[in-house]
Amino acid sequence: RSFVRNCLSGPIRAARQGAASVVMVDGLHRLARMTGGMALIDELRDIYSVAAVRSVFAGHRRFVYGRLQFTSVPVEPLAFEASCDLIDRLSRRTGVAIKDHTRDLIAVELGGLPGHIYRLFGAAAERDADLDTFESVQHVYTDEIFGGRISLSYDRILEEILPDGEACARVVRVLNDASEQADSRVPLAYFRKHTDINSAALDELHHNEIVDVEALSVRFETTNIALTDYVRGRARLEAGEPRAR
Repeated sequence: RSFVRNCLSGPIRAARQGAASVVMVDGLHRLARMTGGMALIDELRDIYSVAAVRSVFAGHRRFVYGRLQFTSVPVEPLAFEASCDLIDRLSRRTGVAIKDHTRDLIAVELGGLPGHIYRLFGAAAERDADLDTFESVQHVYTDEIFGGRISLSYDRILEEILPDGEACARVVRVLNDASEQADSRVPLAYFRKHTDINSAALDELHHNEIVDVEALSVRFETTNIALTDYVRGRARLEAGEPRAR
């Protein structure tokens, strides 16, 4: 631990010799799954809370909240106008044609999440397809949900939290059940019984904003349209329904 602390203090020693820097550490939420990860957060906090070195630490808000006593700057999904601006820029950059009405559809359907917007345009550019009709947008989007980049991004999150395939399938089934409820909630006891996952895994689902764990219930984040479509599609596939349907 003293060696790690010595390494982390390197920018401070450099600053004393006139070499200014900005220390940036992203993905702090991943430390929850690493041996000694929480101790590393303690070291970062202890070193840089008093250091005359500029620093930025980033991670999922539900994990970072309360763990770092620094000024917090939330990075929210893009507003509608900003989403449209990003989509216009990506259209010009990738050569994927859009129309005003399809741009608006993409902005709403992908909820202002830049990562998903980039993935959609990457998929369209890869197949030399345009996004200038509702049909073309939905065709590319559907492929993204069923095995494309958006699907793989959620596969990666779930498989890191739940490496046991059967446990992952159980969680997907319960989330799909929750999506059919008026308030997208299921009782916490029901969730635990039918998923049989431990508290650490449930915390990870919460930190990754797959669910919102409350005192007596678990709410599926159905405001994320792409996530909801992914869960519903995966649940139907795992239930044996043909992909074409």
